[in-house]
Amino acid sequence: MSSIITLITDFGLADPYVGVMKGVILGINPQAVIVDISHAIEPQNIRQAAFVLGTAYHFFPQGTIHVVIVRSRRGIERTLFRLTIIAAVVFVMIAIVTVAVG
Repeated sequence: MSSIITLITDFGLADPYVGVMKGVILGINPQAVIVDISHAIEPQNIRQAAFVLGTAYHFFPQGTIHVVIVRSRRGIERTLFRLTIIAAVVFVMIAIVTVAVG
């Protein structure tokens, strides 16, 4: 099952998180084609991530899965998933939301 999966994150490249994410994807689907659009989104900048996605997604074939991950900066992490299907293009928006405790 070959599919194209694009990645946009605010992870940067100084730590192992991008590589770990790719390993998980390939563990699920070894034939996936993973395209890094950007891992240089400014921290917590959802608008920038949306702009980058809006600029890039039309250059990919229908059925492409676009994964966007933007992290927030407070206390305990909780992950929210949003899946939107537009004209047979799949968008997965993952915002890692945190809640301050104490």
